[in-house]
Amino acid sequence: MVPGGTSPFHHYSWQIQELLKGVKGRWFNGALFGLGATDMAGWGFNTVHSYTAEEANTTLADNPDLLKTEPVFRPEPDELFTVMDVTKKNEILAKGIPALSRAAGKQKLNNIYEDDNINLNTTEMRPNGTTHTDDVWFHNDMKALPYLQSFKLYELLSN
Repeated sequence: MVPGGTSPFHHYSWQIQELLKGVKGRWFNGALFGLGATDMAGWGFNTVHSYTAEEANTTLADNPDLLKTEPVFRPEPDELFTVMDVTKKNEILAKGIPALSRAAGKQKLNNIYEDDNINLNTTEMRPNGTTHTDDVWFHNDMKALPYLQSFKLYELLSN
């Protein structure tokens, strides 16, 4: 969470980043959630028109077009409701739209590997260890570690 520092949350940085979309400046986020939070859409609820879960479901069933002008979640930035250029679309996707799919490696990939997941923190997958002090595999190590530490994964993916 701090450049050059360590945090007990470093293994959960992807999930934390997704949860912080849209909560910047909200009363419940506190000082911690101000770090890395965005003010775009996300999980921030609309404070102008606040829905209960039942109201949101009823509106979705009876009048879904109303949600375009009075959404459940934070209606920011304004460009979200207009025709926009590719750069703005990419920014909103990165900062304002939480991921709706599972994390990579969560579901079974039959055409690559027969098991549910590939456990990269085994001596079979990493016979030469890693360059990390606690000898674990991190999120982007596929491209960050030298071939000496990642060759088993490349062999598995190339079959």
